[in-house]
Amino acid sequence: MGGVEVAERSLVDVLRAAKERISDPERWTQGTAACGSDRRPCEYEEAARFCALGSLDFECIPLYQDTYPLLYGAAQELFGQGVSAVNDRLGHTATLAVFDRAIELAEAEQT
Repeated sequence: MGGVEVAERSLVDVLRAAKERISDPERWTQGTAACGSDRRPCEYEEAARFCALGSLDFECIPLYQDTYPLLYGAAQELFGQGVSAVNDRLGHTATLAVFDRAIELAEAEQT
């Protein structure tokens, strides 16, 4: 996934890549992890759009268990809701803000 060896990737790198994947609203979706350009749910490999968690999952499944708590913590801190709720109810801008905060938290853990 993402084409880079897991050992070479930091949590910050994974979070940044997952955020970048959905930074364009045309590549972001709600209500499903991944969907095609027709907005029908599909497998990740065929997807044109991802939700926050789908993008994170696609980016690096082996690091998901380490990155998800950062994303969830950021969503809770900023909006008092889980990642899926922010993605599906609060929209694209709020979702990107959650990624920005999670990246800040990951950077703080690296130092």
